Amino acid sequence: MTAIDRRTFLLGSAGYSLAALMACAPETGHQARLLSGFQSLGKQGRKYGVAAIDLNGRLRFSLTLPQRLHQIITLPASHPGQSRECLAVARRPGTELYHIDVDRGQLLNTIRSPGNRHFFGHASCVEQGDYIVVPQNHLDEKASSIGIYDRKEAWALIDEIPLPTVGPHQLECLSDGKTLVVAMGGIHTHPESGRKKLNIDSMQSSLLYLDSGSGKVLDDFRPPDPKLSLRHLAITSDDHVIVGAQYQGDGETIWPLAYSHKGESSLQALSASQEVWRLHQQYIGSVSVEVGVESARFAYLSSPRGGVVSRWDLHSGECIEHRDIRDACGVAFSNVQHGFFISNGAGQMLKSEQNTGQVKALAYQQGIIWDNHLSFIM
Repeated sequence: MTAIDRRTFLLGSAGYSLAALMACAPETGHQARLLSGFQSLGKQGRKYGVAAIDLNGRLRFSLTLPQRLHQIITLPASHPGQSRECLAVARRPGTELYHIDVDRGQLLNTIRSPGNRHFFGHASCVEQGDYIVVPQNHLDEKASSIGIYDRKEAWALIDEIPLPTVGPHQLECLSDGKTLVVAMGGIHTHPESGRKKLNIDSMQSSLLYLDSGSGKVLDDFRPPDPKLSLRHLAITSDDHVIVGAQYQGDGETIWPLAYSHKGESSLQALSASQEVWRLHQQYIGSVSVEVGVESARFAYLSSPRGGVVSRWDLHSGECIEHRDIRDACGVAFSNVQHGFFISNGAGQMLKSEQNTGQVKALAYQQGIIWDNHLSFIM
């Protein structure tokens, strides 16, 4: 186990003040970028936004936005020569999606949920990016759905897929471009109660497979304890799903917090000692796997509560190592850069080498809290 502390990042890392972050001029071009939502605290109160960092640790743009963000998804180009674009999703119980030109650092559109819906912080592309699917909570009933938004029709909500239970969180699409895998957290919330969980005694989480065209449920797999709320997932290029959990039971029970699935009849727990799982403090905040490689081997799990990022072997399902990184949550893989990138709530970003796991500092943004998820765009 290796501790990564603030001093490590300040040595050899570029440091930017809050003023520099908010005033940074955008740069055009197609250099690789890391994208994340952020929070900052200043004399005028708390601010939210999205920012891009290059692979030299330099800030390339920042945008202040009205609502706190969760996940940033990259959008496939709709025509040759188009600027790179992303969609920033507001954190639960947010009601906005922000369509952003990454190359110019400009807000293109704001997409708002219907008045009786809110988002859960995640979205995914289907049908080569022509449509965006977004988990939604229904405010007028104890129900949830996946909203389908049409990119070609100015992001109009064109359909909704009803879900069998509540609390959908992260979802991704399999390689066929149509089958959705949804981490159904199973937790009912309502904005009138803040972020309070209203059904812990009766909750039931699952990993749901469904057809995005028909809305048909194809499969539904439950964790070994109904209070293991499946929240975040990642999928390799050959459709190997890794899903992370956040345990809602008592503070002493130790369950495996991540599960594998690739055609089996049940979820397969990743293997680690109880001590390793205890370090994760019943909470997985982000999951990342190798994509774009012939046979993915590595997965990363983050636990901001535990201040731990763990590295896993997908072939054996076993934990390889874990590192202490304070308040680390965002994790993103780049095949081109041969590594996993990590962000935390202390304004730090780092890179973990793909094959060795060796960690080095990339950037430090003073006064900035990077939000829970990190994305990579070429």
